[in-house]
Amino acid sequence: MTYFLIGASGFGKSCAGNNILGDGDVFQAGHRTNRVTVATRYVDGQRVTVVDTPGLNQGTLQEIKHMFTAASRMPFIIVQVMRYFKGGLQEKDRQSLEMMKTEFKEFIPK
Repeated sequence: MTYFLIGASGFGKSCAGNNILGDGDVFQAGHRTNRVTVATRYVDGQRVTVVDTPGLNQGTLQEIKHMFTAASRMPFIIVQVMRYFKGGLQEKDRQSLEMMKTEFKEFIPK
């Protein structure tokens, strides 16, 4: 199974990827990057690939869409990583979620 981690910079995508793979040293949490990082591990006997994407912006949207298209012949999971604060989502989080729903709608099952 392949997991695509998307969300704004600094929201914890790398930490989420490390948790999915059960290894805290795969992705460098806390270091902003402008490139995609991919890691594959076996978790409970199953091959798991995590794609850690840079923060969402117009420059990365096309690259992410291209990766989704390339992966579309196999099942994959899109993980939208957001911060949650007491009182709910912040405006930046809401904007990120709306952008994802708009930009990636063809990849989201109905």
